[in-house]
Amino acid sequence: IPRHVVGTPSTFEMRGEVLLPWERFEALNKEREEQEEPLFANPRNAASGTLKLQDPKEVARRGLDAYLYYMLGENLPGKTHFERLQTAKQWGFHISDAIKVCHNVDEVMAYIAYWDTERKNLPVATDGIVLKVNDLAQQEELGFTAKTPRWAIAYKFPAEKQLTLLKEITYQVGRTGVVTPVANLEPVQLSGTIVQRATLHNEDFIKSLGIRPGDRVWVEKGGEIIPKIVGRENPTPLCSTDDHWASDRAELFTRSREGGKYRLGYLVALIPALFMTMVCSSYILIAPEGLHIAPEKRIIGYVIAGLVTIGCMFGFIVWAKRMRVESRKSKVERPLRSKTKVERPLRSK
Repeated sequence: IPRHVVGTPSTFEMRGEVLLPWERFEALNKEREEQEEPLFANPRNAASGTLKLQDPKEVARRGLDAYLYYMLGENLPGKTHFERLQTAKQWGFHISDAIKVCHNVDEVMAYIAYWDTERKNLPVATDGIVLKVNDLAQQEELGFTAKTPRWAIAYKFPAEKQLTLLKEITYQVGRTGVVTPVANLEPVQLSGTIVQRATLHNEDFIKSLGIRPGDRVWVEKGGEIIPKIVGRENPTPLCSTDDHWASDRAELFTRSREGGKYRLGYLVALIPALFMTMVCSSYILIAPEGLHIAPEKRIIGYVIAGLVTIGCMFGFIVWAKRMRVESRKSKVERPLRSKTKVERPLRSK
């Protein structure tokens, strides 16, 4: 932004955006790493934080840049948006060299297709294109909605995706005690930066994706800034149990519902056995008048009822053990629910 301009109207307004180029972003992070200070997450956050600093010398040292994209005022030169931006460029304002006037939809689509790949070579991060009506009279006629101009629309590029390995899921505790799962990834190059971590938000998010450690997952950057997992390569089954806090130690664990299923199965197996026992016992003990059953026959009835009970229970126990072995062989990981209030401070082992 020039400090002084010559040959301009007495009053006019320039609108634009402050950015931090990739080169300066990497240099700043290198300096902070040598000084053992926390690194900036991305250029957008670094630029925003720099503008809030109270020391103008530090702001100037960080090397922010600005791209101007609109001129407002009265009695300004030019009848089109493009002409005014070229005039502002002659006055010393930083105007993007990527601006182009398109005369039909085909030219617009060709322009979008070109920059979808070429934008990776730009010195700053970008995630889309703004399409504007060039004629200023038509802009004035179209006007504005409550929030946006009717003569401009933003096109967002499809987010770049990369496939990487989900190494493990860890949990971080916020200042309010909320536990948030975090995916630790095999480092992957994505939109100009190395991505190693991505938030998983909460348990419902993990269940919707069906991910677990060891999966190969698709990672993209929301708005070209925030890494997020959007899918997985090979679906694998997950345990649908919730997490709980141990009352005597600060550890997360899952309370398996399989045990409940087995206990329910035992009860189900008991029902026919008990029924057979009751039938046999009733027939033996409450015999019809005139029917005499010898004591040894009554004992045989009891034995048969007992054998039926034992057979049902033994058959189900064998089936339950087989299911447990197959479950262990699958090594199913159980994702823990986030958004869980910590009942006591965490202690490292």
